[in-house]
Amino acid sequence: MSATHNILVVDDDAMMRLLAGQALEASGFNVAKATGGKEALDYVKRHTPDLILLDVTMPDFDGFAVCRELRNCDDTKNIPVIMLTALDDVKSIGSAYEAGATDFIIKPINWHILVQRVIYVLRASAAFSALRTSQARLEHAQRIAHLGHWEWDIERDSIHGSDEAYRIFGIEPGTTITSTIFANSIPADDIERLNRGLRQLINDRISFSLEYRVKRPNGESTNRTAAGGNFRS
Repeated sequence: MSATHNILVVDDDAMMRLLAGQALEASGFNVAKATGGKEALDYVKRHTPDLILLDVTMPDFDGFAVCRELRNCDDTKNIPVIMLTALDDVKSIGSAYEAGATDFIIKPINWHILVQRVIYVLRASAAFSALRTSQARLEHAQRIAHLGHWEWDIERDSIHGSDEAYRIFGIEPGTTITSTIFANSIPADDIERLNRGLRQLINDRISFSLEYRVKRPNGESTNRTAAGGNFRS
C-alpha cells in the first residue's frame, strides 16, 4: 500500500500505540496516535485519516461511543474503523458492528495479521468510494438529461427508483410505491402498452422496451419516458 495512507491509532495503552505504530510504519503507512476517544474526535475534526484503529475500552469515551459519533457526521461517516478489543464475547462483537465498525480484531494482536487486515479494509473502502463516485456522476447525468430508472420487486409488490425517477413521478424520494400507485401515474392510453410488456416479461421471460408518459399528481404529463424490463431469476 502507498505511504500516503494515513492511519489513526486510538488506544489509552502506550505500549499498544507504540507496537501498532511500528507495525504500520514498517509497512509504509503514515501513523497518527490518540490516547483516548475525545482526543481522537478532536483529531478527525482537523484531519481525515484513511482508516482508524480504535480500542474498545478507554477511560473517557469508549470505542463504541466514538464509532457512533464518527458515523453520525457526514465528514467522517465513511472512514473505515477497525475496533481492537480483548472482549471476545458475542455481545461485544455485535455491539462493535451496531456502532458502525467496519471490522474488529481480538487482542492479543498478531501484528502481521493486523497489517494485512488494514490493507484489505483500505482496498474495500477504495472500491466503495469509487462506487459512490460513479453513482453520484450517474445521478448528476440523469438530472441533466431528465432520465430516471426504476425497479419493480414483484414478490413484494414494491417499486424503487432513482431520485430523478421519483422527481419525474412527483413522489418523495425513498417512498415505497405499490404497483397500484405506479399504475395511477400512467395515462390510460399508455398503461395497456406497459401492461402488455410486463405480462410478456413475467409469463414468457421476454425482455421489452417502450416509451410512455408519466402523469404527475397535479394532472400534468411528462414527455415520453423510456422503460424496459429484463428477466432475472
